Amino acid sequence: MKDLFHREQKVLDDARNNIIELQKGADFDVEILESLVDEYSSMLEQKKKILKISDKVAEVLLNDRISLNDKIMEMEILQQKQKALLDEDKRLRVQCFGNFDVFKGLVPIYFPRKKAKELFAYLVHKRGTSCTTQEVIAVLFEDSTKRISVQKQAQTIISAMMKVLRDAEVDDVVAKEFNSISIKTGKINCDYYRFLERDEEAMNQYMGEYMTNYSWAEFMVGYLDSKVIKG
Repeated sequence: MKDLFHREQKVLDDARNNIIELQKGADFDVEILESLVDEYSSMLEQKKKILKISDKVAEVLLNDRISLNDKIMEMEILQQKQKALLDEDKRLRVQCFGNFDVFKGLVPIYFPRKKAKELFAYLVHKRGTSCTTQEVIAVLFEDSTKRISVQKQAQTIISAMMKVLRDAEVDDVVAKEFNSISIKTGKINCDYYRFLERDEEAMNQYMGEYMTNYSWAEFMVGYLDSKVIKG
């Protein structure tokens, strides 16, 4: 394209020089002028073709740009979804249907003390209602006759539970005050909670079993069954 413009400029300069010579009264060769006009006309046709090609290229580039913008938008939406999933994975996931288990993302959280895990299960079961130390004792040590040491054992269990959650960097799911402890329901992703909210996935996950690890949870099965029957 650049060479064509240079040729065009040269033809125009030659034509201008010939016209100047003609005006001066010098001899002028008509054939030369005609050849210059023909060459210029040929170059104009080439320019038109090049401009058409340029327009086509511009159109393709524009379409590619629009397509690229669409793909960028799709990628951004996908990234947002992935971020939402990652944020969801950061929440503590609690499984109440079947055996009780706790996960951070896909990784199960291990409780070295069984009663520490049972305490956490009971707090989840209570759905944010505060529990006193005496209530914790009644649930965890119902058959114990050593009442003098039970208070200390309960405090040890609470501390052990909090350590596990703290090590997993999720201890903020528990609200702990003097003689009061509870779960922050909004901080966990729990199948039991979602079931009560009529979440379809959670409703399908319920198979008639609730915290089968613990005897105190047995009475909930009838309640949950009634929720399924009522729809």
